[in-house]
This record gives sequence, structure tokens and C-alpha cells, in this order.
Amino acid sequence: MAGKATLISSVLASIPNFYMQVMWLPSSVHKEIDRISKNFLWGSMDSQHKIHSIGWEIVCLPKNQGGLGFRSAKNANIVAMSKLNWKLHIEKDKSWREVLVKKYNINDFSFSPSSFASPVIKCISKGIDLFKYGVKYIPLNGQSISFWFDHWVGVAPLSSILFGPFTENTDSILLFDVLSNGAINTDAIGYILPYDLIMEILAIPLSNLPSMVDGFSWQGKSTGIFSSASAYRDLVPTSNWLPADWNWIWNAPTLPKIQLFLWQLAYNKNQRNLFPYKQQNFDSQRTYGLIVERAIEFWSSKPLPPSRTTKPSRLISWDPPPPNWLKLNTDGSAASNPKNAGCGGLFRDSQGHWVVGFIRNIGHTIAIAVELYAIRDGLNIAVNHHFPSVIVETNCQVAYLLLTSAPNVFHPYSTLIMDCKALLNMIPQVQVKNILREANMVADALAKKGVSTPHGFNILYICPPEVDLLCTVDYVGVSYPRL
Repeated sequence: MAGKATLISSVLASIPNFYMQVMWLPSSVHKEIDRISKNFLWGSMDSQHKIHSIGWEIVCLPKNQGGLGFRSAKNANIVAMSKLNWKLHIEKDKSWREVLVKKYNINDFSFSPSSFASPVIKCISKGIDLFKYGVKYIPLNGQSISFWFDHWVGVAPLSSILFGPFTENTDSILLFDVLSNGAINTDAIGYILPYDLIMEILAIPLSNLPSMVDGFSWQGKSTGIFSSASAYRDLVPTSNWLPADWNWIWNAPTLPKIQLFLWQLAYNKNQRNLFPYKQQNFDSQRTYGLIVERAIEFWSSKPLPPSRTTKPSRLISWDPPPPNWLKLNTDGSAASNPKNAGCGGLFRDSQGHWVVGFIRNIGHTIAIAVELYAIRDGLNIAVNHHFPSVIVETNCQVAYLLLTSAPNVFHPYSTLIMDCKALLNMIPQVQVKNILREANMVADALAKKGVSTPHGFNILYICPPEVDLLCTVDYVGVSYPRL
């Protein structure tokens, strides 16, 4: 069965994919493709039918939800049409896109083709619901995003999760009208928002660059770029079958056929034999417990592996910048992800002396956002104070890679990334480095201080008492052990 599962994934499922990329297949074709696949999996033929022990809708679930990771033909076709919707909105220099946009007046994520529309636009409309579900606006200036009806914060448009009455001009309220200069204009919306939602909105960054326009990203990927795998995950329901953790089956260090046997066992595949022949009901929980018990016993009986040699600890310290350079250390802190968050940073000269620092309480957001917030705040200070030579250090490797790699306009936090890149270009001499956390202790303490302060930005020209000792430790060159 393991070999059949591999053939279905690599051959049977891939053959119709070419046609699904450009057309919507009839329902009868979807059913026939699924019929061929499931008959092959369970060994059925036209002349000999075998029982399909587990339903096809379960087989098509992701492996971590109790399935085999197959894709039903209809859902695969919907995902392909959703991908066409993505291309329709990003490939703005393509001729096919220009023809469709001008002919059918497509200017947003919603369109309904008439019965006289071309087959192409009708096919694309089959994936519009999935596309709209997976896309989220990226506010850059907020001038083209509807505050109530576009999905730009939370898990859905605000109009679908909050209840009125709303003001009469609800349709015309833009995000730009409500969120400005780090504050919410409640008079513009005439509605009292929940506290958690307010803090999440306050944490949304708007661009400092006047030329930036609002964008969008794909929620299912951290990069913000559409992927068929993440789109398919949005289509399938969540499995409630036991065991809850299915990954142990597929991560078990054994043959694929044994993994498939355990998978079938978890779904009571053999209970139909126990009842007619032994008048016993199959207890999957008991069998599952016995398997785990025997596995633990077998593992415990194995000889202990040879002890690993302990790696020598490394000593890490903050290094001052070269003469005539300033060093900017930044860090972010989130009390719980994605809850109350803050950031902080400081500039020091080649002697290790405090030049200027800052802290910010951001609101409710995730870790990567606060790291980028901290870097942008520090770079803003460098540009406003006309610092000519700056070394930027962060202990967040993800933020470092985002700033040093090619720009990605679809990243969920492309607002902060683009702002940081623009500010870096305004500094005559600048370097960006990724360091270890032990060399960033002062910035870490400032970030935690930012969490506990009222919402907003504070610039610090004098070292706060809370971090004075850490600054002294860095000044004298004390090292921290890193294992």
C-alpha cells in the first residue's frame, strides 16, 4: 500500500494538474479522477471490488490531520484557479491580465462574471472565494483600504466580526481616516472597538515613505507569496479523529508500509473482522496504548548511546565600533506572542559611551514585527541626527536576512522592511550585522522596558537607571558564557 500511495502522489495526481492550471474540469471528471485513485489505493478493479476501509475525504486530509496528504480532484482544481487569481493581481505587465482587467473591469478582489463572460474568467471565478480567504491587505498608507470591509487586521474583515449599529458613511471610511500618527480617530468610525483590537490596530505600521501604496500578501506563507500547499490547507476541514498527534506515525523510524499499517490501525480498519469472527469490538484506544507501551519497552531495552562530549562554552561580549563610527543595537520583546510588545535600542560610540537611546510600546503584535520596529526607529534617529557612519546590530537572524536579501513586497511586514531599506540608503556609511543575544543585553533590557511603558515612542538622551549596570558591564568588556 505504501508503494501505491507514492504512485498516486507522484503520478496519478500530477497527470491532470497540467489541465487544471488553465481550466475548470467538469464535476464528472473530478469524480472519475478520484475514483481511479481510490480504487488503485485499495486494490479495486472493474471486475473485482474491494472494501475501501477509510473514506476518501479522510484520505485526502493532510498527514498531520490524519490523512495521507492526497488532494481530491475538485479541491486541487479550486487551488489552481485560486493561483490564477493571484497571478491576475500581481502580473500587471502581462497581456492576458490587461485584457481581462479592461474587459471585465476588475479592480479589486471581488468580481462576478456574467453568464455571457468568457470561459477563462468563469474558470478564474471558481477560485475567487479561496483567494479572498487567503489574502490579507498590507497597509502602507491606508488610503485604499476600507476600514470595515477589507481584511487588513485580525482573521476577517471587521464588518464580519463586529456588530452595529454603524454610521451611515461606513462604506467610505478608509483606514487612513482612522489610523494616523500612531493614534485611532474614534470619531471617524463612531464605534467603540474592543481593547485587544485597538492594541492590535495600533501595532500596525504605516510607511514613512510618501510614495508607498497599499499592498497585499498571502496569509498561509510567512513570505506572503501564494503557495498551493497552504491554499489547499485552507480548503480541507480540521480532523477530530484520534490520536490527536498524527506526526508520530510519519516520523517513526520504520518502513513506510509499517507507517501505513499504524495509520490504518488508528482508524479501526480491522474491526470488521473482529466482530463477525470473535464477537469482539475493536478498541482502537487500547491498541494504540499497547503500541506505545511496547515501543517504550523496546526503546528502554536498548543499550544507552555513548555519551556526547560537552562542547566548550564560548565567551561573548559587546564590541565597541571603530573610531568615528556609532553602533546601533536594537531588540524587541513580546510578553506573549502575539500580545503586548515593545522594542528598544541605543547608540554608543567607539568608547562605549551612551549617545542616544529609545523605547517604544507597540501594542499587540508578533516577534518579527517588534524586531523590525526597533530597527526602523533606530535608523530614523540616525537619519534625523545626521549620523554619518553607523553599524546596526540585531540578534534576530530573520530580521537580518529580511534586510540584507532582495526586497519582497508581499511580505506581511513589507512596510517595515521597505522603510528600513530606504533609511539604510540615507546613511552615508552603514553596516548591518547579526549578533548573538549575549552581545545585545542592553537593547534587550530597553525592549522589556518598552513593554511596560504607555503606548508610544520615547527617545532617551540619558541612560536609564534600569540599564546603567548593563551599560557599565559592556563598557568594561565583561563576557557572557554561551553554551
